[in-house]
Amino acid sequence: MSPDEAELVDVELEVQAVDEELRPLSQRTTVKRDTGEFTLALPPSAAERPTVVLQVVPTSAQAVVPQKLFTVNPRQGKLELAMGDYGEPVRFKSRVLSRDGQPVAQASVSLAGKVGGGGLFRSQKVLTDANGSFELLTLASESGNPMTLSVVPPPGSSAGLTQRYVQVPRTSLVQSPDVTCGERMKVRGTLLKPSSSEPAAGVQVVAEPLEDVPGWPRPAFRFEAPRTTDEGGHFELAMDPGRYRFDFIPTENLPRVSRIVTVRPAEGFATSEAALELLLLHPLQGPQRHRAGQLQRLESAAGRALRLHQLLPRGGRGGQAVRPAALADAGGPERGLLHHRARALNRSPERIEGPGRRARAPSAARSPGLGQSHHGGVPTLSTGGPP
Repeated sequence: MSPDEAELVDVELEVQAVDEELRPLSQRTTVKRDTGEFTLALPPSAAERPTVVLQVVPTSAQAVVPQKLFTVNPRQGKLELAMGDYGEPVRFKSRVLSRDGQPVAQASVSLAGKVGGGGLFRSQKVLTDANGSFELLTLASESGNPMTLSVVPPPGSSAGLTQRYVQVPRTSLVQSPDVTCGERMKVRGTLLKPSSSEPAAGVQVVAEPLEDVPGWPRPAFRFEAPRTTDEGGHFELAMDPGRYRFDFIPTENLPRVSRIVTVRPAEGFATSEAALELLLLHPLQGPQRHRAGQLQRLESAAGRALRLHQLLPRGGRGGQAVRPAALADAGGPERGLLHHRARALNRSPERIEGPGRRARAPSAARSPGLGQSHHGGVPTLSTGGPP
């Protein structure tokens, strides 16, 4: 995989051909650890492209080695791919605090970004201890390209999802300043019984994450109201920004309904609140009373009512995602990752292919491209070995 004078990467690696949007064009193939050689079979449709992207990734999450993309000519045949000088592992230590200075325990922390040699690295996730402290293994960031430190506090914590840009130098140990988390969005709502203005008490409220909002990662887990709706039909959840399916689960003889709700971020550390007013409608009944933006009615395959809402923080900008002030002026690293979008409520999901998904083998072989080697009638790319 690298020039003869370069040192081989001493971890298990895999190679896969993908397109410019990282959709698979081939099966994955293993790199020989002792020689760095691999042979990659390409379907004819991929071999006819002017270029393909080869994605090289370590097979183990424990490997402190980046993944890297190489744009190559599929008719070139033999290739030499250099992973570059990404340096030695770095121990990165810090502490996570809430807005009031209290340690945040059991928060999930990771680092991701561009590293030396032009590759992308994502560390393993670690959990903070009772003092909010953590230590993880990473690689040094590429000069001028800080890495993204992501902190996801556990469910039930008032501290919210937080991202910071950090520069990781080439040293054995980095003691980074404390990370202070902002507060989670407070989403308050009122549920009313069908065909009346009476409050619906005793309803369980659960928010299932569907996808991310611009500038923020997809929510890591679902949020559940700590208690059912009170005698006034009121509920409250503390949530991270994202797009959710709210499920309202009554305990009495009322219909179970769902709403699609987009929770937009607040600016900086401002306390954010958003309100909903909903009727527990029968799916075949008419329009509902609502606030919080425009509403569009959909029907799921199961016949349950599904509606869309967008929640904006008080004083927020309508329809525009706002990133924390600490991130606003920083130029972030390339993400290099796919965001897979979930489909709500019984709709047949579209096929989504990403770097971790295997493409189907070609069903019919066509004539290989000119100047290519052959592997079972299928064009191949290879490195190393005799011509």
